[in-house]
Amino acid sequence: MFLFFKGRSELNSFCPWSISDKISLMSKSEIRAAKLALRKGLDAVEKNKKDGVIMAHLELFTIFKKAQHIFLYIAHHGEVSTEKLLEKWCEKKTFFAPRVRGRRMELCAIHNQHEFRPGRFGILEPPQTHEAGFIHPLDLVLVPAIAFDLR
Repeated sequence: MFLFFKGRSELNSFCPWSISDKISLMSKSEIRAAKLALRKGLDAVEKNKKDGVIMAHLELFTIFKKAQHIFLYIAHHGEVSTEKLLEKWCEKKTFFAPRVRGRRMELCAIHNQHEFRPGRFGILEPPQTHEAGFIHPLDLVLVPAIAFDLR
């Protein structure tokens, strides 16, 4: 997971899926494929455990503790689940999730993990009845990522 906030980015130093030291010899697509294969190979119990560790690690960041308006993704195809994070913090923070309308992505305030409906491409998103937009700047944006470097 990569964290974007107020013009800066911070690499989450915890990586639950590691690959060999030969990573420097691999192409970007090979690294991505290797990471996806490792993630896909996790059983449900192990994946849930690793997701929990990642979210617990996220909660330790000062930026998360201070953030009041957070954009998060809804996990799809094995991405790190944000469901428990939303459940735990929905009373204390305002969360926004993406919704696709036509060729545009909108941000919608969400209040719990039970509000989502399958949208375009089968990805869960806030229902069309939710009003799009926000009046406060976002303090934190959570973006799914499988592999990345500091460049």
